[in-house]
Amino acid sequence: MLGVLAEAMGGSGSFVRLGGAPGRAVLRLLWYSMIESELRRLDVAATHAEEWSLKFVCLVYGEEKHVGAMTDDECMAYDQALRNAGRCLASEALQPVRTAKTVRVRQGRVSVTDGPFTETKECLAGFYLIDAKDIDEAIQIASEIPPAHVGSIEIRPIRELTSTTGERRQL
Repeated sequence: MLGVLAEAMGGSGSFVRLGGAPGRAVLRLLWYSMIESELRRLDVAATHAEEWSLKFVCLVYGEEKHVGAMTDDECMAYDQALRNAGRCLASEALQPVRTAKTVRVRQGRVSVTDGPFTETKECLAGFYLIDAKDIDEAIQIASEIPPAHVGSIEIRPIRELTSTTGERRQL
């Protein structure tokens, strides 16, 4: 926890603002530290992790104006807490929808259109690829992702690719 608080201190001894007053920044950092501790508590010994560990993708959706108004600090702090607890395998934020392209291939012809496939207010803003014991633990982890407060988090189990001969993809 001291490491988290130390990161919050600037070179001048002032606290970094996380979307509010300095006091709120400290509370948020303490909250993320408590989450990290809880995730570690839920974790079993590394030798047994492979036996029960499942992968889930947490797709972050929200209206661009609301997600864009959030500071990256909150997401970065939560991401680091998940990584420190060994729960985050990958995560990325996405550029705005206006930068998207949709690609379709029909009868051998490639078609590219600007933007996402569907018109909607909420758009995909990013993702977290996590390890969790089960769907309940994945829900718990997803409920703490900061953009859940202004958008939604869709959780999907990862499907392992297996060839028709039964061979699994090698990573």
